[in-house]
Amino acid sequence: MIRAVLFDIDGTLLDTWKLVVYAFEHALKEQGISIDRDTIVTTVGPPLPKTYKLLAPGADTDLLVEAHRSFQADNLHLSVSFPNVQETLQQIQDKGIKMSAITNRSKRSSIKTLELANLDHFFEIVLSAEDMKNNKPHPEGLFTALKHMGFKPEDALMVGDTEADILAGQAAGVKTVG
Repeated sequence: MIRAVLFDIDGTLLDTWKLVVYAFEHALKEQGISIDRDTIVTTVGPPLPKTYKLLAPGADTDLLVEAHRSFQADNLHLSVSFPNVQETLQQIQDKGIKMSAITNRSKRSSIKTLELANLDHFFEIVLSAEDMKNNKPHPEGLFTALKHMGFKPEDALMVGDTEADILAGQAAGVKTVG
């Protein structure tokens, strides 16, 4: 029986395509790096430093990550809730199932986008990149959320839209939905 659902945020609860892709384009452009949008889109998923190392080997990853996060913090309006997410989360909550959100995005933008979409109140805990030593696909965030909620992996379901989400769920021993 599922007693807890762990959600990814970007691409799962919120349509953050513009927020994420535009941030990559902005950060790369700021460093004089030109990469086509299709390459960016197919590379997104791993933690930011790893993604930038894949996209721009040899570039200053720290500068790219900071430019990315600053862009997102200034452009939270680019994130919107997918249709029926609020109603779906309400139905899950009404069944007594606890929920958490786990994202590789920074805390300063992830929590604010959940608040702007009026979804933040559904979650027992929201874990962002800064809350974990190892981001998805590592299962650390899932284990942290489960411990916080008082559940075992067999009690939980991970819902996400990227390979990193599914791999994290599998590594944590929870059921997964992509």
